[in-house]
Amino acid sequence: MTLYAAGRDDMRRMDEAAVKELGLPEEVLMENAGARVAEDILANEGAACAGRPLRVLVLAGGGNNGGDGFVAARRLADAGADARLGLLVPRERVKGSAKVHMDVYLNRKLQLFHAWERTDGELRGELERADVIVDAMLGTGAGGPLREPYGRIIA
Repeated sequence: MTLYAAGRDDMRRMDEAAVKELGLPEEVLMENAGARVAEDILANEGAACAGRPLRVLVLAGGGNNGGDGFVAARRLADAGADARLGLLVPRERVKGSAKVHMDVYLNRKLQLFHAWERTDGELRGELERADVIVDAMLGTGAGGPLREPYGRIIA
């Protein structure tokens, strides 16, 4: 698989252009991003677990990258994966377009746990159980030293 990366400023400009210049709603950008993540995981990892569902752990923050994670987890669950989502912030801190996708996820009654409430051992167990881990914690708005619980969970 080939991975392509753009710098943070490039990604911000592309997102802004899609929303402001093209008029594409931010929720649609998130749906497309999360759907593509799910498609790539299923295409590359889906057959690796013959006889049982693919186990995916999505770690999501409260910003737009977290919104992408909610979509990816929902799409993976829809495809038959054992998808779990660990939210790194209280639900009340998820805002805007990310909240739209969190609400859809919660309305579907899919698996969610509050990662900041887990002990290091419990988090390690979640990580070890997963076949695939999706990092939807921080996006282009992140900068400076990591705040908790991000630092602890990433460590």
